[in-house]
Amino acid sequence: MDLHCNIKKLQCRRFEGKNIQAQISVKNQKAVIDSLQVAMAGGRLFLNGMIDTRINSRYMHAATQLKGMYIDSVFYIFENFHQNFLEQKHLQGEVNAAIDLTSKFKQDGTWDAPTLQAHMDILLKNGQLNNFTPILHMAKYVDEKALKNLCFAPLHNTITIKNRVIYLPSMEIQSNIARIQMSGQHTFDNQIAYNFAVPFKNLKKKPNNKAFGEMIDQDSEDNYLLLKLKGNTHHYKISYDIEALKGRLRDNLKAQKKILQAILSGTYQKKEKTKELTVDHYFEFD
Repeated sequence: MDLHCNIKKLQCRRFEGKNIQAQISVKNQKAVIDSLQVAMAGGRLFLNGMIDTRINSRYMHAATQLKGMYIDSVFYIFENFHQNFLEQKHLQGEVNAAIDLTSKFKQDGTWDAPTLQAHMDILLKNGQLNNFTPILHMAKYVDEKALKNLCFAPLHNTITIKNRVIYLPSMEIQSNIARIQMSGQHTFDNQIAYNFAVPFKNLKKKPNNKAFGEMIDQDSEDNYLLLKLKGNTHHYKISYDIEALKGRLRDNLKAQKKILQAILSGTYQKKEKTKELTVDHYFEFD
């Protein structure tokens, strides 16, 4: 079969697509989708893909681009991806993404989740995170009113999925309250482990020296309060990340050793810092 599509409107459950164009061919139990385009969720989706249903394969591959789509609409259309941790009501923003996805199917035709692998290069513009419970739990350290509506500068990151785990590499989030560093993992079984780094300079109360040492320089851009969130999507806890703190202290000691060696050799040059005038935002620290 060779099918050339030009569909003005297509509806299925919550999905509504317009101006759908594609070329689809089916031969030898293999379906190939070429140059599919569809207007949806306020933007457009482009896709090239293949589904091989032969007994020795049962394999699919898709290369997809999202351009100017509203992220809350995407979550609504796909019914929050059948989870209730991060939902449509929590999100706003315009997403652009390039997604490469592969997976296999079982003999009965059902999806073989452990074989799913995906590489997603995502850019979120005008992003907002609203009333997201895990973030609200940081009220022990951050003003709760500011946490209810986080507005982000353009956010770019590369997310990977492999072996039933979603990997979120380290990224810096520039929000309306502070610069926060974040990384983490989220399994298909809803086990979560996230790490956060909040700049010390944004804390109203500074941690005591006994817990964090004498190395803290309040003018430094490189000192952070390190927090971790662990558990599952129903029961989790935010606490100090002592192991990460130890690692950062070791790195700082190594850096100080190099500086000392440079001073002794007469090659040390102190970097000049240009401070920007910004409105002060404070974090509540209990």
